Amino acid sequence: MEMKKTAKKIMALVGGAVMAGATLAGAFAALDALPQPFVTSDGVFDSYVVVGTMGLVDDVAVGMDVAAAFAQKATTSATASHGTTTELAGDVWKIAKSGDNLDFGQNISDYGSVTDKEMSSLLKGSSITNEKGTFDYDQYIDLANSAKVIFTTDPDDDSNTPAWYLKFDASHPAYTYKVSFTQALQSDIDSNNHLKDIEMKDIKILGKDYTITKAVNTTNGIELTLMSGAVQATQGEYTTQTYTVGNKTYNVEVLIIADSDEPSGDIPVKLKVNGETTDALTAGQTYT
Repeated sequence: MEMKKTAKKIMALVGGAVMAGATLAGAFAALDALPQPFVTSDGVFDSYVVVGTMGLVDDVAVGMDVAAAFAQKATTSATASHGTTTELAGDVWKIAKSGDNLDFGQNISDYGSVTDKEMSSLLKGSSITNEKGTFDYDQYIDLANSAKVIFTTDPDDDSNTPAWYLKFDASHPAYTYKVSFTQALQSDIDSNNHLKDIEMKDIKILGKDYTITKAVNTTNGIELTLMSGAVQATQGEYTTQTYTVGNKTYNVEVLIIADSDEPSGDIPVKLKVNGETTDALTAGQTYT
């Protein structure tokens, strides 16, 4: 009997994310030495603040403060005859309308949503193309409906000196980011509730490129798993290839692509990345 072995290949994703430690509070101590390398030469904040899924609420809050502090570092100052003014560099928007500045006691949500008209790069629309067609989408930000300018004292300031503040209600989000498709994004749903026509497609969110590694129709709605800083490639069994993500190089060896015994029909694969062997992975799974 003549035995034949069909060449087997896989789709490999190599992630370049850097995970933060258990707490972010100590990060402020190093802010004086910033913004490089977290801010580009053009003065644009180009980094991530990552908080684990089990992170404390305080860590999330401090993570937002860290991101805001980095953005503040990406500023340039100009001295005019009447004093010093500060202009934010990059894709920013002043909360105001022509002839209508933000007034005392006025809710910032009065200015409506922030769109690509205000932030042409950060909120630029794009599209996703699959076998069902091309689907355009827009990005926008809804401002908080409970944030106002007030004159008060800061409870964390021992001097109790009153000042102007933009105060947010802690029980409401500071802003809500949304992606809106002009025509609903379409996909077939397989027997495992995976939206196969969406998986492995690229999407741009807030100026960053992501790959949709998993799209699942759950009882709570559609859940997407996104990966940024990734490279996609096809690699055969028992082969080794080198990939570069950012400024780091990854040696990826395909150890084995097993015959499928998964109920889903997905084929398990084991990789060795820079000398470390992964678990057996099937489509959409990740290994850190």
